[in-house]
Parts: sequence; structure tokens; C-alpha cells
Amino acid sequence: IDLIYQTADGYISVAVMRPREWAGLARATGNTDWLDDERFKTSAGLDKHKDARLQMSQQALLQDTTQSWLSRLEAEDVPCAPVLARRDVIRHAQVLANRIIIETEHPQAGRLRQTRTPADFTGTPTEMPAGAPPLGAHTHEVLQTAGFAQEAIASLLASGAAFQAGDLEDNS
Repeated sequence: IDLIYQTADGYISVAVMRPREWAGLARATGNTDWLDDERFKTSAGLDKHKDARLQMSQQALLQDTTQSWLSRLEAEDVPCAPVLARRDVIRHAQVLANRIIIETEHPQAGRLRQTRTPADFTGTPTEMPAGAPPLGAHTHEVLQTAGFAQEAIASLLASGAAFQAGDLEDNS
């Protein structure tokens, strides 16, 4: 919601939208004088004076490392998260704990890594995502569902106006 900030060794996201979060950021950064600034006493003030707030936050967050800030901000209940490179996302503890990334075998593409279905309900199994079908895999089915007669489908396929992967007989 707020912004991505640079730290001494990387980047973090920090969301400070309410006075309680601003107070936590002020304590975590050692800038308790920020608590006396009238501009930031209300949510409306935090929003109205956003440019100053963001600049102050950025200057403070440059002074220490990502991990140090995450620990300090979390201790103050300030919403924050590391900004990860793509290669780091799949190894992040939260991603691993939630089993967000799954691997499946695709008949043409081989091993695929993708996200699992987000909703996970007890007693309601979700289907494993599958890779996209090859071009033309369902042409016959789609044309049939659209109301085309077998002869019309055969004509479209024979003329090249439509393409069906595999043999026509296998899909009828």
C-alpha cells in the first residue's frame, strides 16, 4: 500500500497508513521526535503530508540492513516485508510453509513450476494445475460444442480453416 524503500543492503516494503504504524516506525528507527510532528498525528495527516513522510522514512531506512529493519519493524507491529528477487521467492520460508509453489510434469514442456490454487479447504480437494494444452488439442470439441455438425467440422479441418492436434478420429 505504501512504498518500497531502499535499505543499506536491499529493499523492503513498509506500510504506514495509520498513526499507530507511524508511531511504530518512529520507535523502530529511533526517531521518536516524529511523534511530536503535528502533520502525522492522524491518518488524514499521514496521507496529506505523504511526500514528507515518505522522504523521512526513506532517509531513516537507508541507515541499516533489510534484516535488521524487518526485525525491528515487526517488533513494533509495522506491516513490512522483504522485497525478493525472483530466485529468492521460491525459497522464502513463507512460500515453503504455505506450499505455494508446486511442480508438475507437462507432456511437452517437461517439469513445470507454478503456483498452486490459492484456496485450500479441508474436505474439498483442489485440482492440480496443468500446463496449457497444445495448440489445436480441443478444436473438434470446441466446434462441436459451438453447434457445428461432424461434416462441417471435417470440412473446416480438411480445408485448413481449423487445426486439430492428433487424428480427427481420436477426438470424435
